[in-house]
Amino acid sequence: MAEERRSLGEIDVDLPDGLHKRAKMSPQEIAALRDLAALVDDHDVLHYRLNEATLRERPGTRVSDLLYVQGGRLVGYLGLFQFDPDVVEVNGLVHPAWRRRGIFTTVWGAARDQIRLRQAKVAHFICQRGAEAGQAMMAKLGAEHTRTEFKMAWDGVARPGPISELSLRLAGREDIPELAAQNALYFGGDAAGHEMALREATPTPEGSPEGRWTYLAQAGGMVVGKVDVSIYDNNAWIYGLGIRPECRGRGLGRALLAATLALLAKRNPQRVLLEVEADNERALGLYTASGLQMVAAYDYYELAMDRW
Repeated sequence: MAEERRSLGEIDVDLPDGLHKRAKMSPQEIAALRDLAALVDDHDVLHYRLNEATLRERPGTRVSDLLYVQGGRLVGYLGLFQFDPDVVEVNGLVHPAWRRRGIFTTVWGAARDQIRLRQAKVAHFICQRGAEAGQAMMAKLGAEHTRTEFKMAWDGVARPGPISELSLRLAGREDIPELAAQNALYFGGDAAGHEMALREATPTPEGSPEGRWTYLAQAGGMVVGKVDVSIYDNNAWIYGLGIRPECRGRGLGRALLAATLALLAKRNPQRVLLEVEADNERALGLYTASGLQMVAAYDYYELAMDRW
């Protein structure tokens, strides 16, 4: 009986069958999605990209999550994540027992309408390498592979880093313009778009056991970079790490990573994870030298919305 229940997902969502649109998911719905993701991971031997920090911090101003329910259980999901006015990232999954029944087509149709409302020009799909169902859907949609990111996990072994000259300061809302400018420098896009996303996010109090925080890196009396961290379900994530171009070549990137790992280690998480583009050889070398190892690869596919 326990194995049968697990095969259907363990968490009820108390919703009627069919499609449901959400501007902000409830904690129960997020828990059901986490359970569905774990089930898909077990079945497909994957590492689903949940983005739980972003889900919890949705501002609730526009539809961003599409849920498909059957028999009181979440069996399909598609989420929209936008950090650039022209681009929406799309991430979804379907219960293995409910595939080939048109569920993804249904949630994608609803998501496509929301992307058009946002007037975005491009949809970026994230598909883990080895996910046959997802790759088949990319081929069906005619989406083009554009890049690959690696998911890496820290082995927990401390590496000495030159952290004495660098310190971390928790960023506040007054720092949003600086953070937006840095995000545009490191990751592309318009600073105004990054600022909009940052202002929509709900800040997590510093002492909370779970949440997402941003730290500014300071050295020599000036801001030299930044890093974002989150902790959910006993997993810690590092992302948005960067050093300003004029401050590079001084070992500050390694110092920032070492300081961040030391900060997270105090929380004693089960794992510390981050993602990096596969062709970013400099960052890959830094992360590998700091004790991070690749555990998954994610392929990005691009679809121009004027085709739909």
